Amino acid sequence: MDFRKYRIKEKMWSFNDEYKIYDQNEMLAYVAKGKKFVFKKHLVFSDWQGKELFMIRQKMWTFKFTFFLQKEDRDLCKVIRNFSLKPVIEVHSLDEDYNLTVRGNLWGNQYHFYHGEDEIAFVSKDLWKLAGHYGVAIREDQHDAKILATVVIIDIIQSIEGAA
Repeated sequence: MDFRKYRIKEKMWSFNDEYKIYDQNEMLAYVAKGKKFVFKKHLVFSDWQGKELFMIRQKMWTFKFTFFLQKEDRDLCKVIRNFSLKPVIEVHSLDEDYNLTVRGNLWGNQYHFYHGEDEIAFVSKDLWKLAGHYGVAIREDQHDAKILATVVIIDIIQSIEGAA
């Protein structure tokens, strides 16, 4: 099975969250950009042409970190960070049968995405960068944009946990 490869780069010095996602040819593929001066996390996830694909919205005042991927004010996925020694993130699809489990290592720098028992994506964080930089490999028969948006959510969760 072949994999598509991406590189995610977080813009470090910005008043709002901004992530640029490049394909394996170093061409801009997607952008996730937050709104300025907003208390909760709220990002627009768009393709390279600026067409909005999803909104990433944080649900506030919950025991677990909870985010939603939305399209046209309709929730598509619910992303939940479960508490454990090793990071475990659940992606519950609300519009189709596409539930994922994301398992991280103890240091939170590598993540494996599973659909059932099948590994469909792998993420590796560059520990030598101040801002979030990730290499992502996604199996060709999968939803790249949803998986990449989930990686952005993982970075946001890590930033919140690191600031606490």
